Amino acid sequence: MSGPRSPGPIGAALLALALACGPEATTRENAQTGPAGPPEVAPPSLPIPTVADACRGRGTVGDEELEAVPPDARLVAAIDLRADDLDDALDRLEAWTRDEGARVPVVVGLTLSQIGFQTRWIRDLLGRRGIGLESALLLIAPGGESIWLWRIACDLGPLQRALEADGSLRIRALASGGVIAEPRDPSAFPFDLVLTAGDRMGLVPAGRGVDLLRWLGRKSAAAGPLGDASAEAPAALLSALEDAPLRVVIAERSDHGMVITPSGESPSARLRVTGSAVQRVDP
Repeated sequence: MSGPRSPGPIGAALLALALACGPEATTRENAQTGPAGPPEVAPPSLPIPTVADACRGRGTVGDEELEAVPPDARLVAAIDLRADDLDDALDRLEAWTRDEGARVPVVVGLTLSQIGFQTRWIRDLLGRRGIGLESALLLIAPGGESIWLWRIACDLGPLQRALEADGSLRIRALASGGVIAEPRDPSAFPFDLVLTAGDRMGLVPAGRGVDLLRWLGRKSAAAGPLGDASAEAPAALLSALEDAPLRVVIAERSDHGMVITPSGESPSARLRVTGSAVQRVDP
């Protein structure tokens, strides 16, 4: 019987490597690999809340919202977004505004002449972010800025996290207690989203959040409509109007001057707008 066959060149090389490493190397290898332990489990990550998670119900306008409107507002318009004839009412109001006999102040006229486009765009914009509206207020501040305002019950902490997760907004908390979500790119989102006391939320022009929050927080103003300190506030005049898809009070103060009228006088008007007519209601 022949003796054991000698290893070939490859086998010899492997045998030499094993002898060189020896038992110590084997021990080190076992220490490094060792028996498989339980897999590491990452701590559960909390889901990022959406705006819809943080806010309950849909935004509305009620007496409390009207009471919060400063008396020197140049325009107060209540919009019922649930009304079946809202689109027709918006078209009617735009047509009324374009009429030379409407006697509308310039700043107010520019806003009302596009109220249909603005209303639909704002509703869709907020809806994509999980904020549904049943009704809203459109205001014009003394400086001519347009403000959208409504009330919706939200949990502030989850709402802030949801807005921050959006990526397009940055959150700023104010010492007064208000919160502003400012756009990182105003060309994509041209508003500051403001949150005030009493579950009030609104959209104001980008960069004007602090100033307009301060204005909205005023308890009184030096003068009401037409510069008359004794005049009834626009919101009170609006509240007295019978329900309609659109209720509008134009309250232009006399010191603003520029108006679309032959005489140059500063008009005021209360309007009740339906899908079939624009009714001007005398005080």
